[in-house]
Amino acid sequence: MKKWIILAAAAVLGVGLSLFFRYYHGSNPYQKAEKIHWITSVPVSLNVAKKNNRPLFLDFYATWCEYCQLMEKTSYQNRSVIRLSHHFVMTRINIDKHKALTEYFGIQGLPTIIFASFKNGEIGRLEGYIPPDELSHVMHEVALLGQNQKK
Repeated sequence: MKKWIILAAAAVLGVGLSLFFRYYHGSNPYQKAEKIHWITSVPVSLNVAKKNNRPLFLDFYATWCEYCQLMEKTSYQNRSVIRLSHHFVMTRINIDKHKALTEYFGIQGLPTIIFASFKNGEIGRLEGYIPPDELSHVMHEVALLGQNQKK
């Protein structure tokens, strides 16, 4: 009987140690830190959007913009926003490096997010800081709109 208890305890300890090391070394698939995968080239984004028939998410920002930094720290770290980002071609456009694009899209304040369809052009835009829940809601609605247009 003692032998069985010792074997069971060793098995439980082994499983526990295995889970512990997986968790702390990042190999546990349920603990991976996801993030948004940004494209910084509009021509590349347009190509990906056309090829995959997905809407564009264009984030116009500047490194000196406090609300842009706040979006990066809050909204773009939100799990729901990250999950929904897979339905879009996520594109970041630094207005200081892409002045012509900034003028073309009529960007007046930061941050500005433009949702666009490769076929139909601009779907809508958001200006200023957008909290995670609000951004998630809008992204969900735009993704649904895009799915309905594919049918």
